[in-house]
Amino acid sequence: MKKLTRMPPPSQEMLIPANLPAFSGEKALLIATGQQDAIFYLAQNGILKSIDSFLIEAPKYSDREGHFKTRAGGKILHFRAVFEKRKERIITDFIKEFQKRFSAISKKYRFDRLYIYSPSHMHTYIRNALPKAFQKKITMEIEGNHFKTHPLALLKKIHDKSAAKMVTPTSPEEQKIMTHRATPKSVVTASKKKS
Repeated sequence: MKKLTRMPPPSQEMLIPANLPAFSGEKALLIATGQQDAIFYLAQNGILKSIDSFLIEAPKYSDREGHFKTRAGGKILHFRAVFEKRKERIITDFIKEFQKRFSAISKKYRFDRLYIYSPSHMHTYIRNALPKAFQKKITMEIEGNHFKTHPLALLKKIHDKSAAKMVTPTSPEEQKIMTHRATPKSVVTASKKKS
Protein backbone atom coordinates (compact mmCIF):
# COMPACT_ATOMS: atom_id res chain seq x y z
CA MET A 1 0.00 0.00 0.00
CA LYS A 2 2.88 2.36 0.74
CA LYS A 3 3.62 4.66 -2.15
CA LEU A 4 6.56 6.93 -1.51
CA THR A 5 6.79 10.18 -3.42
CA ARG A 6 10.26 11.55 -3.98
CA MET A 7 10.51 15.12 -2.89
CA PRO A 8 12.55 17.74 -4.72
CA PRO A 9 16.25 17.81 -3.77
CA PRO A 10 17.12 19.77 -0.63
CA SER A 11 17.18 23.53 -1.05
CA GLN A 12 20.24 25.71 -0.88
CA GLU A 13 21.56 26.83 2.46
CA MET A 14 20.14 30.05 3.84
CA LEU A 15 21.48 32.50 6.36
CA ILE A 16 19.56 32.79 9.62
CA PRO A 17 18.65 36.43 10.38
CA ALA A 18 20.18 37.97 13.51
CA ASN A 19 16.82 38.10 15.34
CA LEU A 20 16.36 34.30 15.22
CA PRO A 21 18.19 31.44 16.99
CA ALA A 22 21.49 30.92 15.11
CA PHE A 23 22.67 27.81 17.03
CA SER A 24 26.24 29.05 17.31
CA GLY A 25 28.62 26.28 18.32
CA GLU A 26 25.93 23.59 18.18
CA LYS A 27 23.76 21.71 15.67
CA ALA A 28 19.99 21.51 15.82
CA LEU A 29 17.73 19.22 13.83
CA LEU A 30 14.28 20.62 13.03
CA ILE A 31 11.65 18.09 11.94
CA ALA A 32 8.40 19.40 10.48
CA THR A 33 5.73 16.78 9.83
CA GLY A 34 2.17 16.24 8.89
CA GLN A 35 0.49 12.86 9.17
CA GLN A 36 2.16 11.43 6.08
CA ASP A 37 4.97 13.83 5.20
CA ALA A 38 8.13 15.13 6.85
CA ILE A 39 10.98 17.51 6.14
CA PHE A 40 14.26 17.69 8.05
CA TYR A 41 16.33 20.86 8.50
CA LEU A 42 19.79 21.26 10.02
CA ALA A 43 20.65 24.56 11.72
CA GLN A 44 24.12 25.52 12.91
CA ASN A 45 26.34 28.60 13.15
CA GLY A 46 23.80 30.89 11.46
CA ILE A 47 23.11 28.52 8.52
CA LEU A 48 19.88 26.61 7.89
CA LYS A 49 19.45 23.96 5.21
CA SER A 50 16.97 21.24 4.36
CA ILE A 51 18.63 17.83 4.36
CA ASP A 52 15.82 15.36 3.58
CA SER A 53 12.07 15.05 3.03
CA PHE A 54 9.46 12.48 2.06
CA LEU A 55 5.73 12.05 1.49
CA ILE A 56 3.65 8.88 1.81
CA GLU A 57 0.82 9.19 -0.69
CA ALA A 58 -2.65 8.20 0.41
CA PRO A 59 -4.35 5.66 -1.85
CA LYS A 60 -7.35 6.94 -3.82
CA TYR A 61 -10.62 5.20 -2.98
CA SER A 62 -14.12 6.13 -4.05
CA ASP A 63 -15.87 4.41 -1.13
CA ARG A 64 -15.06 5.80 2.31
CA GLU A 65 -18.14 4.20 3.81
CA GLY A 66 -17.06 0.54 3.67
CA HIS A 67 -16.89 -1.50 6.87
CA PHE A 68 -15.16 -4.69 7.88
CA LYS A 69 -15.64 -7.22 10.63
CA THR A 70 -13.02 -9.31 12.39
CA ARG A 71 -14.44 -12.64 13.49
CA ALA A 72 -13.10 -15.36 15.76
CA GLY A 73 -15.01 -18.40 16.93
CA GLY A 74 -18.24 -17.10 15.41
CA LYS A 75 -18.08 -13.80 17.34
CA ILE A 76 -17.44 -10.34 15.93
CA LEU A 77 -14.32 -8.86 17.56
CA HIS A 78 -13.99 -5.60 15.59
CA PHE A 79 -16.41 -3.66 13.44
CA ARG A 80 -15.15 -0.39 12.02
CA ALA A 81 -14.84 1.61 8.85
CA VAL A 82 -12.31 0.51 6.25
CA PHE A 83 -11.31 4.19 6.05
CA GLU A 84 -10.07 4.06 9.68
CA LYS A 85 -7.96 0.98 8.86
CA ARG A 86 -6.45 2.79 5.84
CA LYS A 87 -5.67 5.83 8.02
CA GLU A 88 -3.84 3.62 10.53
CA ARG A 89 -1.91 2.01 7.68
CA ILE A 90 -0.77 5.41 6.39
CA ILE A 91 0.50 6.35 9.88
CA THR A 92 2.29 2.98 10.18
CA ASP A 93 3.94 3.47 6.77
CA PHE A 94 4.87 7.04 7.70
CA ILE A 95 6.51 5.97 10.98
CA LYS A 96 8.51 3.20 9.25
CA GLU A 97 9.83 5.65 6.66
CA PHE A 98 10.44 8.29 9.35
CA GLN A 99 12.57 5.86 11.38
CA LYS A 100 14.59 4.89 8.30
CA ARG A 101 15.26 8.52 7.34
CA PHE A 102 15.99 9.60 10.92
CA SER A 103 18.47 6.76 11.35
CA ALA A 104 20.39 7.83 8.24
CA ILE A 105 20.36 11.50 9.28
CA SER A 106 21.50 10.79 12.85
CA LYS A 107 24.46 8.79 11.52
CA LYS A 108 25.48 11.49 9.05
CA TYR A 109 24.92 14.57 11.24
CA ARG A 110 25.70 14.75 14.94
CA PHE A 111 23.22 17.18 16.46
CA ASP A 112 22.79 18.53 19.99
CA ARG A 113 19.14 19.59 19.94
CA LEU A 114 15.95 18.31 18.36
CA TYR A 115 12.87 20.40 17.58
CA ILE A 116 9.69 18.66 16.45
CA TYR A 117 6.78 20.38 14.70
CA SER A 118 3.88 17.99 14.22
CA PRO A 119 0.10 17.67 14.61
CA SER A 120 -0.83 16.92 18.24
CA HIS A 121 -2.06 13.38 17.43
CA MET A 122 1.34 12.56 15.88
CA HIS A 123 3.60 13.69 18.79
CA THR A 124 3.49 10.35 20.60
CA TYR A 125 4.07 8.34 17.39
CA ILE A 126 7.10 10.46 16.49
CA ARG A 127 8.58 10.53 20.00
CA ASN A 128 8.24 6.74 20.31
CA ALA A 129 9.80 6.25 16.85
CA LEU A 130 13.01 7.91 18.05
CA PRO A 131 15.75 5.95 19.82
CA LYS A 132 15.89 6.70 23.59
CA ALA A 133 19.16 8.66 23.27
CA PHE A 134 17.50 11.05 20.83
CA GLN A 135 14.29 11.39 22.85
CA LYS A 136 16.46 13.10 25.47
CA LYS A 137 17.59 15.65 22.88
CA ILE A 138 14.04 16.89 22.22
CA THR A 139 14.24 20.53 23.21
CA MET A 140 10.81 21.66 22.04
CA GLU A 141 7.64 20.22 20.50
CA ILE A 142 5.34 22.57 18.61
CA GLU A 143 1.85 21.50 17.56
CA GLY A 144 0.48 21.86 14.06
CA ASN A 145 1.05 20.62 10.54
CA HIS A 146 4.19 22.59 9.61
CA PHE A 147 5.38 20.52 6.65
CA LYS A 148 4.83 23.44 4.26
CA THR A 149 5.87 26.15 6.73
CA HIS A 150 8.88 28.21 5.66
CA PRO A 151 11.97 27.14 7.65
CA LEU A 152 12.62 30.67 8.95
CA ALA A 153 9.04 30.70 10.28
CA LEU A 154 9.90 27.49 12.15
CA LEU A 155 12.88 29.24 13.77
CA LYS A 156 10.60 32.18 14.68
CA LYS A 157 8.32 29.74 16.52
CA ILE A 158 11.32 28.55 18.55
CA HIS A 159 12.26 32.17 19.29
CA ASP A 160 8.70 33.12 20.31
CA LYS A 161 8.19 30.07 22.50
CA SER A 162 11.60 30.56 24.17
CA ALA A 163 10.94 34.26 24.74
CA ALA A 164 7.63 33.42 26.42
CA LYS A 165 9.50 31.22 28.94
CA MET A 166 12.14 33.83 29.76
CA VAL A 167 12.07 35.48 33.17
CA THR A 168 12.17 39.25 33.17
CA PRO A 169 13.75 40.85 36.24
CA THR A 170 11.48 43.34 37.99
CA SER A 171 14.02 45.08 40.23
CA PRO A 172 17.64 46.22 39.92
CA GLU A 173 18.65 43.56 42.46
CA GLU A 174 17.04 40.78 40.38
CA GLN A 175 18.81 42.17 37.30
CA LYS A 176 22.15 42.03 39.15
CA ILE A 177 21.55 38.42 40.26
CA MET A 178 20.56 37.30 36.75
CA THR A 179 23.57 38.94 35.08
CA HIS A 180 26.12 37.81 37.69
CA ARG A 181 28.31 35.04 36.35
CA ALA A 182 29.57 32.42 38.72
CA THR A 183 33.32 31.89 38.61
CA PRO A 184 34.97 28.71 39.86
CA LYS A 185 36.47 30.71 42.75
CA SER A 186 33.07 32.13 43.85
CA VAL A 187 31.45 28.69 43.69
CA VAL A 188 34.19 27.19 45.90
CA THR A 189 33.88 30.08 48.37
CA ALA A 190 30.09 29.71 48.53
CA SER A 191 30.32 25.94 49.09
CA LYS A 192 32.89 26.41 51.91
CA LYS A 193 30.57 28.87 53.67
CA LYS A 194 27.77 26.28 53.71
CA SER A 195 30.04 23.62 55.25
